[in-house]
Amino acid sequence: MKKRSIRFVIIVSSLAAFVVIGLEIFLLSGAIAGYFLYQHFNDPVGYYNQALEDENKGDFDKAIDDFSQAIQLDPKYADAYDARGIAYDHKKDLNKAFDDFSKAIQINPEKAMNYYDRGIVDGEMGKPDNAIADYTQAIQHDSGMAEAYDNRGNAYFDKGELDLSIQNYTQAIQIAPGMAEAFYNRGNAYFDKGVIATAIQDFTQAIQLSPKNAKPFIARGNAYISTGALDKASADLNQAILLDSKDPDAHYNLGVVYDQKENYNTAVAEYALAIQFDPNNFNAYMNLGVDYMKLGKADEGIKALEKAVMLDRKSAVAFYNRGVAFDTTGDHAQAIADYSTTIKLDPNYVDAYMNRAILYSEAGMKADAIQDLTQAQKLTQAPEYLKRIQDLLEQLKTAPSP
Repeated sequence: MKKRSIRFVIIVSSLAAFVVIGLEIFLLSGAIAGYFLYQHFNDPVGYYNQALEDENKGDFDKAIDDFSQAIQLDPKYADAYDARGIAYDHKKDLNKAFDDFSKAIQINPEKAMNYYDRGIVDGEMGKPDNAIADYTQAIQHDSGMAEAYDNRGNAYFDKGELDLSIQNYTQAIQIAPGMAEAFYNRGNAYFDKGVIATAIQDFTQAIQLSPKNAKPFIARGNAYISTGALDKASADLNQAILLDSKDPDAHYNLGVVYDQKENYNTAVAEYALAIQFDPNNFNAYMNLGVDYMKLGKADEGIKALEKAVMLDRKSAVAFYNRGVAFDTTGDHAQAIADYSTTIKLDPNYVDAYMNRAILYSEAGMKADAIQDLTQAQKLTQAPEYLKRIQDLLEQLKTAPSP
């Protein structure tokens, strides 16, 4: 009479929005003759151009040193501050990047790119409101700056203000109709609004404009999953893997496709690849654990679910699924503990009350079982649940006390 309802978690990957960073800084004409110009130690432009060469080679520490030399020679060199900020941003030294962009703005408050670059760092620092303010300043100084509209759309997206994000992405597209990332980002916003057909149209446009980028294929694949078009989803996700074999989102969501097709062995293989390329992929561990249980591999299932619990100790679903796994293997004490943690994290988790009630009943804890079932009854309106709960309550009330 037990009901073991494993909550299968199908996550449509929350793909990071494309952020267009203004990193294309061109060498000044005075530097084209070669390295010997950089030996002019009193020439800030020489140091600046040398720093750009360093930056283009990926040597950001050397670039920072040379930009600093340029600034030392010319403390009002706004472009050097902005470029050094970009180098700091590459090194993820966000505070120094922010300070440099702010200094560039102080020196040259009319240049849109300075605000734009600082807006990127605002976003990376988790300050979407500040990012919006900086992108707005950039747009005021350059109304044709499509990247600023696109990134301001990302900031609104981060705040959950989807309509405003869509407005900004649309403005970016109007300015730059070939901007693949704006179509991709707008598609994500439409997807989150539940406007799936329009999202698919935008992802398709992004693919046409950038056919070698895996992300739009993954996003469109996710959208197809949500419509039940699993073969189309599989085609898109496999194409994404051809383009980027190490993308964890592609493997994870392909695993979801195989799950929905009940091809659990192949789903397990895809989740394992997602974990290989992203060792902290909580959702992959969750679904991997569930599928191992479906395949009768309880030990592997518990190990995967234990990893999920370690990664997110506030996830009620993770504790619930691990509880089901322990319950299945006969470790009822641990199962009760996990169901109890589930309820603590989510007091409205009906399945956890029902499963704990069954275990309480089997352990002779009749009063506790009745209390759990009564609480579950208060929390659900689903007819199948209510009938199941009522049947269990009647059995308990008529059963002799131990």
